[in-house]
Amino acid sequence: MGSEIASIQRLLGLCRVWGDPPLPPPERVVAGSMKQADVLGTVSIPIRVDRQPASVILDLVEDGVRSCIEAAGMLVEDINSLCLGVPGIVERASGICRYSPIFSERDLRLGLDLQERLNVPTSVDSDVNLITLAEQWFGHGRDLSDFLVVSIEHTIGLGIVHAGELFRGAKGLSPDLGDLIMSPNGSIGNGSRPGRLSGIASTNGILSAAADVPRDPPGEAASRDARHGACRVARPGRRRVDLEDFRRGRAALGIAIANLITLFAPPKVILAGSALQAGDLLLKPLRDAVGAATPETIAGVAEIMVHESGDDTWARGAAALTLRDLYGAPWGTTGPAKKRCRQWKRDKGVNMERLGIGIIVCGNISEAYLKAASYFPILDIKGIADIRPEAAEARAGRFGLRAMSVDGMLADPSIQIVVNLTIPAAHVEVGLKALAAGKHVHSEKPLGLTTAEARPLLQLAKERGLRVGCAPDTFLGGSHQTCRKLIDEGAIGRPLAGSAFFMCPGHERWHPNPAFYYARGGGPMLDMGPYYITALVNLIGPVAGYHGGMCDAFREAVEYQFMCGGQWVAHPGNIIDYRVNVTRPHDPIMQGIRDFDYRSEQYYMHVDPSNEVLATTTFSGEHAYWTKDVVMPVVWKRRHGEGRVFYSSLGHVAKEFDVPEMHTILKRGMLWAAR
Repeated sequence: MGSEIASIQRLLGLCRVWGDPPLPPPERVVAGSMKQADVLGTVSIPIRVDRQPASVILDLVEDGVRSCIEAAGMLVEDINSLCLGVPGIVERASGICRYSPIFSERDLRLGLDLQERLNVPTSVDSDVNLITLAEQWFGHGRDLSDFLVVSIEHTIGLGIVHAGELFRGAKGLSPDLGDLIMSPNGSIGNGSRPGRLSGIASTNGILSAAADVPRDPPGEAASRDARHGACRVARPGRRRVDLEDFRRGRAALGIAIANLITLFAPPKVILAGSALQAGDLLLKPLRDAVGAATPETIAGVAEIMVHESGDDTWARGAAALTLRDLYGAPWGTTGPAKKRCRQWKRDKGVNMERLGIGIIVCGNISEAYLKAASYFPILDIKGIADIRPEAAEARAGRFGLRAMSVDGMLADPSIQIVVNLTIPAAHVEVGLKALAAGKHVHSEKPLGLTTAEARPLLQLAKERGLRVGCAPDTFLGGSHQTCRKLIDEGAIGRPLAGSAFFMCPGHERWHPNPAFYYARGGGPMLDMGPYYITALVNLIGPVAGYHGGMCDAFREAVEYQFMCGGQWVAHPGNIIDYRVNVTRPHDPIMQGIRDFDYRSEQYYMHVDPSNEVLATTTFSGEHAYWTKDVVMPVVWKRRHGEGRVFYSSLGHVAKEFDVPEMHTILKRGMLWAAR
């Protein structure tokens, strides 16, 4: 690993704030290295969070972060990112904490506040999401694409991993299982949230249930801190807790988890949180309650597991979240996210200003773009637009973005690049409008329905000093580039040709609106073909045609025929003997080759008179008397715009490669076209 990359991997500041009001909880600040989210140091500070305003708590968080960084032998300037985890409802996209039991205030801009204090990019998320990511990359969920985490602490948090991704609601909101209504009239539950699951089954709910119960006699009384622990685990002999409330809490939590299993059918449900200190007093009845409430049809689907790691794991989850923002995954892990080894340099002398991105059309593919964009901090998605406002609102809400009109997006000066995800027939129209508005354009494939239609895009971009890009960019991926590296190094010798196959029962099997695929501009070649064509061109070189397949395809595509320079129409007599005459013996492709006899299909073709013909054949008229003495091109080369086209009609079966003249012509012609 290069020194530049190593220098930005030195340290991340991470912190988690937690507590159980009204008793004095600790606040922990930890520092983790980027390499594998290892914990480099910890600082614990006791705080009465329920008696302090948020500003005071954040003062202590700031002091704790600075102390921890100093203890690790680092400077604040060395920190790439900071992550704060709190219980409750957090807007990940904005860094706003809507509600947390540890703060008396609501709608706190925690991320912005800490970022201004420390001058370090700061993100905020619910603490249950941190432990969920820790489980995904380092723990029980490491090899799973789907699982749930239920955190039983101040409230009852829910972390959801589906299809390998951490689920978030609108604006990046984290779901709070504790907000589920268990009693509409609030007849059960305690504290400030009666009737809700958190008022019944969280540690706060259990503590509140015991708050007014008389203590044991003085001789058996415990200290305040011991009382706290005794209340949480409801341990008999230390304090007489209303066990009926405790029983109701276990049953309610069991029903809630059973409902989650019914909805998601996850292979694992992982339990975490301080309430697990109760051991079998909580876990055995909880498992029984889950089993009783889970439908028989999915009984045994989900395994209930207990997270047994210490507080450091929450910090590693915060590190994983930050590392995912920066790189996609922690270095050295086998977690689900792919490693992205990028030199993301902040204040290192490299210009990496964020680019304002606007996305037009909220179709099926837009979700893939939005998910991928979250891995690249340089991309700043400013908004998403659609001619259907409701579609833009829905997609924007899902990802915490701004819904816009198309005209509003094109007029927005903060947007530098427009990503055009419209249907193929609209690609050029929308692209031209974006260029006219001074925006760079990246288009989904194809760039246009025809080359003639797409050419004005490139011309306008050139005139305006703008750039146009087009999908697919998959050839830049790790697997493709590894193959390219091996080819460049000569690992397999010099490849002469490649082939690709695409097999699919139809887009209607998976796409919600597949009609475009069967309209003009869609179909296998224009929609799926570019992936394979692009990969082959990147690996081997520009296209060089071969045999009749090249000039016996796309019979209704006159532009394709214009490019190739010919169209097959017949081969009278099928496999016959005929002679090939070299017409340009000094051309590099034909040099040293004399006229030769050949046995195969003798192609009769309609050809472009601008072709540079290298070899011909003369028809005898034996199998079609009216073709007698017709001289027909067999091998030619030509230019098409900036591209090179080579064509040979020689070759039908594999044994024809044994003819040295045919083999040499084919090899030289393909190499000429590939230059």
